[in-house]
Amino acid sequence: MGSRTKLSISLTTGLLILYVGFAALPLSFALIFSLFLITSISLLWMVYSILTDKSKPVEKTTTTQQTHTTRE
Repeated sequence: MGSRTKLSISLTTGLLILYVGFAALPLSFALIFSLFLITSISLLWMVYSILTDKSKPVEKTTTTQQTHTTRE
């Protein structure tokens, strides 16, 4: 996974946690709504960065393959 993808996932997760926390507090509607718009945009950016990521998935190894590599 690329660093851009990790950044987008981390930033979006942090913004969503912040949004949920702020929504539970008695804050102004404008602040909550602005944060809602920002998190929606960051969610779209996160999905786009995941879908356009060029890295290859990690291959799964079976337990038989793991024991062969550790014995050698």
